[in-house]
Parts: sequence; C-alpha cells; structure tokens
Amino acid sequence: MKSKIYKKYTNLIILLQSFELFWSYYLMSETKLYKEDTKESALQFVNYLNIIYKFDKGIYNSSNIGLDEKNDEKRVRFILVNLRKWAKNDELFPFDNPSLGPNEASRVWLRGFLMCLKGYILSQLKVEKFPHLVASSAEGDFTKNNIRWIGHLHPQAINLINDSFVEELLNSQTIVLVADIRKSQDLMTYGPDADFFRDKVLEFTTSMRKIIKSHYGIFDKFTGDGFLCYFNSYLCKKFNTDPYKQLMSACDQIMKFSTNFFFEWSKHIRKLPPNSAGLTLGIDSGIVKFRDLENHLFAIGDAIVWANRMSSSGKKNEIIFNNIPYFKALEKFPNLKFEIFESNTKGGDLFTAYKYLYK
Repeated sequence: MKSKIYKKYTNLIILLQSFELFWSYYLMSETKLYKEDTKESALQFVNYLNIIYKFDKGIYNSSNIGLDEKNDEKRVRFILVNLRKWAKNDELFPFDNPSLGPNEASRVWLRGFLMCLKGYILSQLKVEKFPHLVASSAEGDFTKNNIRWIGHLHPQAINLINDSFVEELLNSQTIVLVADIRKSQDLMTYGPDADFFRDKVLEFTTSMRKIIKSHYGIFDKFTGDGFLCYFNSYLCKKFNTDPYKQLMSACDQIMKFSTNFFFEWSKHIRKLPPNSAGLTLGIDSGIVKFRDLENHLFAIGDAIVWANRMSSSGKKNEIIFNNIPYFKALEKFPNLKFEIFESNTKGGDLFTAYKYLYK
C-alpha cells in the first residue's frame, strides 16, 4: 500500500473512533453529554471520508464494505448526508423512523455502518491482529432499561426487561403499598429549617427505596408525604419467591426503621404535637395497569385507591390491610396476628379493615 493512502486510512479510523466514542456517550446520556463534541467529530469524520472516496471509490459501496448485498452507494450516501446535516443543525438525532423514533432509528442506522466501515478500513491497512467487532442493540437496550427502571427495580431485575415486561406486570396480580407520614406538616413547619427537612426526607426516601427494591418490589415514587410501591407476582416469580413473603418482610423492616427514624427526627421539632410524627402503611391487591410514558412509570388501578384508603384509616406505626390481601397473607402465613376494625371512606361508606400486629 502506498504511504500516502495508508496515512489517510489511519487518519480516517482515528476520526471514526473519535466520533464513535462521543456518539456512545451522547446516546447513553440520552443526549445530555457532549452534544457539540459529538456533532463536531461527526462532521470531521464525514468530511474526511469524502476525501478518502477520491482515492477509494469502494468505500461508499455497501456490498464492498459488508453493509448489505447491494452493489451501490445509495445507503452509505444516505447515512453521510444525514450525518452532515445533523452536525450542522440543532436536531438531537440524525435519523428518524415513525415506528422506532429518532433515538432508536439513529442507533440502527449507525451501529452497523460504523462497524462495517471500521472492518473495511482495517482490512485495507492489513493489520496484523484484527480486533473483535460487534454491532448489536444490547447497549441501547441496557441504557434505556437503566434510565427507565433502575430507580424502581432491584438491579438484577433490569436483566429481565424485554418488550413484554410491562405487559407481564399489568396482567399479573400486584400488591400495592401506600405509605403516609403522619404529621409531616409539623415536621416541615416546626423543624430547624427547610434544608434540614429536605435532608431528612431524602434520607428517609433513600432508605425506603433500598428496602423495597431489596425485596423485589417496585418503588414507584415519593408522594411528598409518603411513598407508593408494588410487589408484583410475575416479578417475584422470576426470582423464585412469593410477593406476600417479600411484602411482610419489607413491612417489618420499614416499620423497624421508621419508628426509630421519626422518633429521632421529633427531637428537633420546636412545637411537638401530642401524637407526634410516624409512618402508616396501607395495603391492597389486584390488577394494576402499568404504563411506560416517555421513560416514566405510570400506574393506575382500584388497588392503588384502596391502599391509599387503608393508609388513611390507620394511625402512626400501623399497617392496615384491605380484605383480599388480609386473607391471602393469612393463607400463606397462618401465624400472622391481625386486629379487625371498621372505618369509612371520605364519602362515608363503611368498610372492614385489618391491622397487622407486627413485632
């Protein structure tokens, strides 16, 4: 190979690697990192590839570089035209597709092209040790799943996620747990300051999320004065465990932590109410309709409404079960102790509830 073209191939693969690196960071950060650097490196790469084309017409040929079987330049030119336009405009992605969306469409168009082009350049350079080259959707799926679910699920559950994951969740039984912090207004109003309140809430939420996720639960959100979470039968089955077993263990740990946590917090309150702050848990079960809305977990269902009513009917440091989960829990664990009581909804309807007498 002539020295001149050899140097040009070397320069090209350096520019390709530079763009590929920035592009990976850009995608994995959901376009939050290195936007300008990624676009600049893309433009440098495309412009230099055009220079190489003057010496090697085969570098634009799809069949020649192994991109597909078509013996023409249409696909490569399409990719390069879109990359060049994107590098000079304000769009987030260079490609789009109605069924895939711009993010996934850009992944699909570029991952194979960059791998094939890299392999072609290395073959032209006649490298002694040819590297292992892979083009797959794995990193894209991993990134999307982490962004979407890492705050909600046990880390091991991330590997279970596929296109049918949400569908499996919404078609299986779910236990809903609603937690409410009693006297939260007093904690905020009569505490040392807003920063102290913020730090304590963050400490509490972090601990609750850790407990829920460690029991293969789904931590939905902090609600401002409590939190919402789920124990789903499909997800627990994947880990060879029972949702009620995980629920009862989580409830015990939550109450053990929160009882001491709010007692210590109350020591910093200037005007302490007669019935000081604490946590109440409400539990119901049923079908919960989960949805993924732009990488945010969304859930609706009667069980969520009734779990909230159970929580509202209890006092601090109490765990209140609705009828169905009460009998399910007793069926699985006959030695559990409950106390039956009556309460009513805000509309005045009476209902029977069950207070779990935890140790």
